[in-house]
Amino acid sequence: MKWKLLSLFLSACLVVLLVAFVSVKKTEPRFEAAKEIIVLRNIAHEVLQYSGDSNSRVLPVTRISANEFLLNFESPFSFKPDSLVRIIGDLIEANHLPRNYIVNVLESGTENVVYGFAMFRHKQNNIVPCLGRDQPLKKYSINI
Repeated sequence: MKWKLLSLFLSACLVVLLVAFVSVKKTEPRFEAAKEIIVLRNIAHEVLQYSGDSNSRVLPVTRISANEFLLNFESPFSFKPDSLVRIIGDLIEANHLPRNYIVNVLESGTENVVYGFAMFRHKQNNIVPCLGRDQPLKKYSINI
């Protein structure tokens, strides 16, 4: 009798653990997707802070595809490529997002790429042009 009771108890525990494991796996991708959006909003916030803007809003992040996002801003800002590379790199690394990424800064209205860089897992492959050149005050969006 004890053996049947113990067996039933262990079976019930196993089912509970299995259900818990499966439910955690299902919510993880949604959690990671939400985390990505928050990190991207933080990147936009830091870019504005660095440019001296602590008042204007960061507009909603637009998901273009599974791994491509557009950061939109309410107000014009200026930036130094050096700072943009550092801000984005630091936040991506600190939040354990993929290390391979391309960033393009687009001039709003024309959608021309005014600055861009590519970062890779192997740093010797990084493409980071035009450091040290200030970008003028304009309305930009950032494609990551």
